[in-house]
Amino acid sequence: MITRLRIILFLIPFSLLAQWEPIYPPEGIQINILFTEDNDLYVATVLAKVYLSDNNGDSWEEIGENLDLPPYGADMLYKMDDYLFFSQNNGEGDSNFRSYYDGNSWNAWETLSYQSSAITQIASNSTHVFAVLSDGVNYSTDYGDTWTLMNQPPIEGYLTIHYASDSYLYVSYGCSL
Repeated sequence: MITRLRIILFLIPFSLLAQWEPIYPPEGIQINILFTEDNDLYVATVLAKVYLSDNNGDSWEEIGENLDLPPYGADMLYKMDDYLFFSQNNGEGDSNFRSYYDGNSWNAWETLSYQSSAITQIASNSTHVFAVLSDGVNYSTDYGDTWTLMNQPPIEGYLTIHYASDSYLYVSYGCSL
């Protein structure tokens, strides 16, 4: 008990001395979505551009090519394996895209087959991507090339996907999980 207390007391001064350090967004553009994987930072900006930093935000590289969208923001940015998914709900044209990392660089953005609405709810496990599409919860085993409607949860209304494991998919509606 005394050893634990000493360790805690030893660490408290270091946490009090920690300093915030600004990270400057790519091209000075406001960040809409940020997530990390290992030491990489992935961001989507309000101008509908996607960037990667592998050095804690010191420099940024735009991911993919040809994501020529109106500067409207981003609704979803998600990574599964070597695929990066991006959606923008701008009300016209295509909304859902993906880019593939070939081991050297991110390929050009390609349009996903599903375009009835922007994909805003998404999760994955080791073999499936799950998304809330216009007809309910769907899954894909080919990184979004095709989607299969699942048996729907016993609730109606706006669903939110929270987490997918290899055994369970967690969705909610209001207070129901």
